Amino acid sequence: MAYALFDNTPDTPDELSFRKGDILVVLDQNLSNIEGWWLCALNGNQGICPANRLRILPNVCDIPQKDLPLVDNPSFQRNNCGRFQQEQ
Repeated sequence: MAYALFDNTPDTPDELSFRKGDILVVLDQNLSNIEGWWLCALNGNQGICPANRLRILPNVCDIPQKDLPLVDNPSFQRNNCGRFQQEQ
């Protein structure tokens, strides 16, 4: 999970739009060939996001389950702490 420090208006169709204060689900921080960008999800949409506009939330386990955002992607499942991990 990451907190949006700034608004992000996409420059390309692959980018995810978000507003300052949004809580995004970080799906992948290690995208090949795209340094400084993360794959994230917000409100059922996913796309790449500039990492310098986000701050990782350290205590995802402390966020109530009802406040965790939904990810509409069957290959990602919540682990026991509410974080998302891709099924192998």
